[in-house]
Amino acid sequence: MNLIFFNKLPKLKITFLLIFILVSSFNVQGFQQPNQIIDKEILIYDSLVSRYRYFKPDSALYFVKIGLQLAKNKKDINGEALMLNQMGIMDDNNNNYVASKIKYLQALQLYQKTGFIKGISSVNIRLGVVETRKGNYDRAAEYILTSLKISEQNNYQFGMMESYLILAENYTSQKNNLALSNLKKAEAISKTLPFSNITLNIYNLFGVIYREAKKYPQAIFYLKKGIAASNSLKYQGLNITLTNNLASVYTKTGRNKESIVLLQNALLKAREINNNLREMESLIGLAANYKLTNPNAALDYYQQALNIAKEKTIHKR
Repeated sequence: MNLIFFNKLPKLKITFLLIFILVSSFNVQGFQQPNQIIDKEILIYDSLVSRYRYFKPDSALYFVKIGLQLAKNKKDINGEALMLNQMGIMDDNNNNYVASKIKYLQALQLYQKTGFIKGISSVNIRLGVVETRKGNYDRAAEYILTSLKISEQNNYQFGMMESYLILAENYTSQKNNLALSNLKKAEAISKTLPFSNITLNIYNLFGVIYREAKKYPQAIFYLKKGIAASNSLKYQGLNITLTNNLASVYTKTGRNKESIVLLQNALLKAREINNNLREMESLIGLAANYKLTNPNAALDYYQQALNIAKEKTIHKR
């Protein structure tokens, strides 16, 4: 606009025009929409890391390092946070909860910078899982409830499902009724969404809760359902956990021969993917089955589990 045009406008109109221009400019520069995007190439590396995380952890580490550097080169903040989150999960798998929490907090800070809802929800969940495994249930609940609140505010169904699941896990060792009610909410949402590892975790936790409540038919139903749905390389770790838990139900109900077969298969798989925690669980399960019929074998399995616990500093799940 030139000065002649401005001179022809009444002073009030000029004032409103200037205000409009200033506000429009401020909206563009000061209130950008949250960045909800991650570069497609980085997502490919994320997929590779998820694929190899349990089966070939060395390969997963290789890919996550490439993905992280790529994200930094492309200045993709969400991509960088995604790779840090993957590194945190890998630290979790090695029972290094101090290192994993550092990675998760770094990822959370980056996601908060961009306002990436899915990322913020996911990392709060991971932080909640870490605190649960360390036995800090109140702190864990804070993280999980934060994730749930963010997910509800943004109608992010997957985040809501995962939050209810981890809340249920957090309450399992404390208040069984709360655990079951939250888990049922997670299951209801899962039926409206595509199948994922969260669905398998829901089946597994149902199995655990019903096992502890001595509702064995219900426990067996959910654990078998999970095993059938996890028979692929992608879900190998969860398949082992589901198998170990089904074996424990069989042990409690006197079906020891079936339990031992399941546990031996689970032990083999756990060793193939170098998953120490699940290997230890299988060994303890085998020891429990043999303690009455073959005490020497039971002692040997307990000793192997103890050696892993000492070597890998495994204290609790």
